[in-house]
Amino acid sequence: MQDEDVLAEFRASKALLEGHFLLSSGRHSAHYLQCARVLMDPARAARLAIALAQRIPRELRKDDDAVRFYRQASETAREFIESSNFYEEIQEAYIESPVFGTAAL
Repeated sequence: MQDEDVLAEFRASKALLEGHFLLSSGRHSAHYLQCARVLMDPARAARLAIALAQRIPRELRKDDDAVRFYRQASETAREFIESSNFYEEIQEAYIESPVFGTAAL
């Protein structure tokens, strides 16, 4: 997946906002990525996870300890999210929040 494909996933989920944003660091940006919104769709989240994994440097992909760690961390995160009510509640958080991306999960 190329950078443009990743941005297309964010645009398709309406998670790429364009305008003027004052970030918590005090810096300004013309773009804001709402990661929680793009992850609301499990299939989209899986595609982005695969794209991210493909960017792991080759040296780390050959390191058995690193591979084992990433595999275990991924499995733990997947199990936790699947067993929670995350996908049900994240939509409510967006509906209730006056500004997307600021709701406390």
